[in-house]
Amino acid sequence: MVSASGENKIGLLLSPLTTRHSPLPWLCTFLFGIGTFLIVLFFFLPVVDSSGLTRLRDRIEEGNRKQTRLDRQMQRQAEKDRLKDKDGPIGPNEEARKKRETERADWDKERERLEDLYEDAHNSALARTCFYTWGMFFGFLILAMGAVGFLSFGPTTSRRVFGGIIITFQIIVIFAAIYANFNLMRAMRPPIGGL
Repeated sequence: MVSASGENKIGLLLSPLTTRHSPLPWLCTFLFGIGTFLIVLFFFLPVVDSSGLTRLRDRIEEGNRKQTRLDRQMQRQAEKDRLKDKDGPIGPNEEARKKRETERADWDKERERLEDLYEDAHNSALARTCFYTWGMFFGFLILAMGAVGFLSFGPTTSRRVFGGIIITFQIIVIFAAIYANFNLMRAMRPPIGGL
């Protein structure tokens, strides 16, 4: 709004809020930083959960491969022993077989323990998903408040442009998430005519 004398009255009203010593740009910067921190934190916490699950699953698979390898080694040793002694028993000797059965039983107990740990970790990760989603939501809200503050009260043009870019990016992310959820729900819809 410009007066007859050429003064910008709105600019005069907002000038105390946009000066270098005003607390508003600092508040916007603080909100922007907190929002960014929350988004990064709640984005990577599910990744940490997933890596823990992968580590447990890999330990189970590694143990299974080790048991298979030990079974093959026992069979190879039995074949070597049989070639040395033509009249000897076919297959591994009794001592090697009992040792192998004991090792296999120990591994089965350990595998059950690891599978229980995996199941508990998986259930915990699923339960925390809601918490991570809400944390990301609040992070986006706080980041949006900081970006709008930059857009409205940024002391420099570069901060205003930066705030506009962040708001635009958030709108794109929101529409992408809505589109992805819409397609997911459409894919989960039961066929026409019941289940």
